[in-house]
Amino acid sequence: MKLFGLQADYVKMLIKDTIETYSGQWRLIHEAIQNSHDAIQLHDGISQGKITIDLHIGTNKVVVIDNGKGIPVEEFPTVFTLGGTAKGDPNMRKILKGSQGVGIKATVFTSEFFEVETNCADGKWSKRIEGCWKFQEPDFNDDIGGPKLQESDSPRFFTKVSYSLYNYSVHDFFREIISDYCSELDIEEIHSGKKLCDLLEIYFRTQTYLGCVQALLGIGEKIKPIRTRVNVILDYPTLEEHRINKIPHCAFLSEEVNHGKTISREFPVTYADFKEIYMSLKKSDKADRFFEHLSAVIENPPDRSIKKILIQKLTKEQSKLFLSKIKLDRNTGKLLLIEDQKKLEKHKKVLERINGIYLLIGPSRYLKKFLHLSTKQLISINGLPTNIGLNPVTSSGKLGYLLNIHFIMDLDTTLGYGKRNIPSVVKGQADAFFADIFSLLTRLSSFVVGERESLEPPEDLWDKEKEYEVYKAPDNTFRNIGLPLKLPPREEQDVICLFHELLSSGKLKGYYPFRASINRTYDALMYVSKSEDGEMPAKISWRDLNFVEFKLRLSEIIEDFENERKSLRDLDLLVVWEDDYEGDKEYTVSSLERDGIEPLPGAQKRIRLATQSCQVIVLKDLLFPSEES
Repeated sequence: MKLFGLQADYVKMLIKDTIETYSGQWRLIHEAIQNSHDAIQLHDGISQGKITIDLHIGTNKVVVIDNGKGIPVEEFPTVFTLGGTAKGDPNMRKILKGSQGVGIKATVFTSEFFEVETNCADGKWSKRIEGCWKFQEPDFNDDIGGPKLQESDSPRFFTKVSYSLYNYSVHDFFREIISDYCSELDIEEIHSGKKLCDLLEIYFRTQTYLGCVQALLGIGEKIKPIRTRVNVILDYPTLEEHRINKIPHCAFLSEEVNHGKTISREFPVTYADFKEIYMSLKKSDKADRFFEHLSAVIENPPDRSIKKILIQKLTKEQSKLFLSKIKLDRNTGKLLLIEDQKKLEKHKKVLERINGIYLLIGPSRYLKKFLHLSTKQLISINGLPTNIGLNPVTSSGKLGYLLNIHFIMDLDTTLGYGKRNIPSVVKGQADAFFADIFSLLTRLSSFVVGERESLEPPEDLWDKEKEYEVYKAPDNTFRNIGLPLKLPPREEQDVICLFHELLSSGKLKGYYPFRASINRTYDALMYVSKSEDGEMPAKISWRDLNFVEFKLRLSEIIEDFENERKSLRDLDLLVVWEDDYEGDKEYTVSSLERDGIEPLPGAQKRIRLATQSCQVIVLKDLLFPSEES
């Protein structure tokens, strides 16, 4: 069997585009476990599914095993040929997580090797392909030949896939998810295997195909229950490699005693049930009041000074409650939820698509500390979690309450290529719905969160003596630099502060801030003057405004680009304290002077990827130019 057939160049282009659509995390694990989930749902001979995931950090290998229906030999091409799929049954679309048959190809064609072993109704077969990541090379041989079907020696069906990605490692995967977890939950270090397993369970149950929202809501009646075991295998070939391959925020993994060990956790394939986590807490760690229905909060607003939490699963019908008016019953003095027919009619189409909603409201610091939850407002599609956010269009000044609201809306629609988008009409309907219910959610949040959160003392105070000693140190170049800032930047806020001090002192001219925000994708919107005097003309166009990002180090924005949190094509200017980028990624950092590019005021460098680029101001080089420059 030829992988590409007659249209080799065209197919290779499609494969390349497909790979670029899927992130490293998705290629490493998401797509393989999606196929395992679907194979179990399609297996009529079992009532309970099981998926085992082996993550070999040391040897950079992933193994995924399931007890699904296996892969019939005639479906062998669907694993390796672009667009092939055996999931076309429309009756199964709401149960199966995949449909287009492209995702696993992003894994196959970025693999050092990809191997399938399977046992199905027809028998058993296996196939291993080496070096598929070289598919664009002229001498790549796409004639792989079909597998040989053999008689099965076991009545149990299964599929086992093993692979190793060439450009994204298991170590990269752990570095990313641990860094994100610690950043979102304000955690400095993970000290034990149990804490690491807590992280893994939350990750797999909220960000992958194993986090079925419908299973959590109890509305996926035809979905077979599945249990998953994740094994983290520290199999570095030598003890020295084990020691030196450290993962930030997780130093305990590289301790000598852990060399060769396996850390495991088993959990059900449902979206994380935070009520279950809450109920397992010690009594002293629980909130003062626990609510399971939003109407109970509205009708009997509790004392604002006590700590409370609301966790509710809402059915399709109950979702209409969010479109209610809040009215005061003059006879009882209670607030009541009253149907708003105008809003119900306005959102009729999206209400038809809603399968259910999962709502959690509580003090943000409490949720982070005890439930390991970083709140988000997202859409899931027929149970499949996505990173598609809901946008509350509001000018009420209550956006801060988003930190207290975890909201998942499960919709009946289709996911686009790469699992990153839904039809724009449906997204617009969902955003309009969320915008209209946001006032009710903020009212709920004010009742639930109250004043307790803001009155709790912060846990991380400045060490005044330590900071003063750093200030007095002889090597502190900022003491007498003539600027209000008295210490070198150590955080992004310091960079922002220093940049604006340079503007106000006149040491940097030509920048006119319009807006700044921590809630937008980029930090600021500015007009940048290119005239010699740095003045802003009387008339400008909206097209003259620029997206500006601040970072402590240049490598941080490269990491954001690679993780697709930000995009180089959108960014006009980056302001950093120092350039620590070692050029080990596909992005290039070069001198504007050497490239013959007219610089923005104070800019010295630019970041490039193909035809995309943005200019960079390195404040350290601006303030303390080296002798060479």
